[in-house]
Amino acid sequence: MSNSMDSLDKILQHLNEWSKQHRENERTAKEVKDIEAGFQWLRKVREEWPSEVVPPDLSDSLRKQYDHLTGVIQPLPQIVFTDVTSTAGVSIAGLSAVNSQISSLSDHDSLPVRQFSIRFTGEYTQLRESQERPKKVRDLLTNLNDKSLIERFDRALKAFSATRTGTTERTAASLEMRTLLDGLKGYLWKTARRHDRENMKWELVAERLAKGMVGGYEWQTLIEQESKYTQLFDTLSAVGKDRTSITQERLDLLWGQLLDHIQVVLTMIKT
Repeated sequence: MSNSMDSLDKILQHLNEWSKQHRENERTAKEVKDIEAGFQWLRKVREEWPSEVVPPDLSDSLRKQYDHLTGVIQPLPQIVFTDVTSTAGVSIAGLSAVNSQISSLSDHDSLPVRQFSIRFTGEYTQLRESQERPKKVRDLLTNLNDKSLIERFDRALKAFSATRTGTTERTAASLEMRTLLDGLKGYLWKTARRHDRENMKWELVAERLAKGMVGGYEWQTLIEQESKYTQLFDTLSAVGKDRTSITQERLDLLWGQLLDHIQVVLTMIKT
């Protein structure tokens, strides 16, 4: 436990320090834009200086300002957005696994354990909603340029949302969610397959589609999503075929796990 807490504290410290630096960089960027605006004004002045008047010689002054400015205002290291989304995907895979474990404690014999489960699965749901996860997932699907996947997502979202108002049965929503899940797998298989009869597996998909190198974080994370896919597919099938009953809370959890799975998979692959 102590090693886990140490690692967690290091991650939080790193992210907190980066956020503080980013906020300072935003303040600095505003000041730099103000400096730039001044020099833009000066350039216009020099361009439109009236020919009847001899302009001042600013060459020496501007050379000194250039030397000072470039010595202080250094280029910032570039962080590639797609690399950050991959990192987010890896972290979501870990968080989602922990949340699934916590949710399994909801029927524990101990009341404090049940309360713990309800509290933190609820907080994770709130975290997901505050980050507009459905919108992020739809944007990722849009980037694939596969119209059928967008249609499947929209139907699944509509059906799931309707279960909260009682206008759609949970069994019907589960089937729409499973259709979306199956469509994502179909896209992966189609994209990775090199000939029609090739027997596809998650390992082969990861080898051909994952960002980075074989054995890297993205490759490993994508392979690990096979078990999440199987668990979600089997559960949604059972609910959709009315082989097992389901509460709204359980369906909410499955919808969240589906969103997590899609985001993780799509941030691990090259698009």
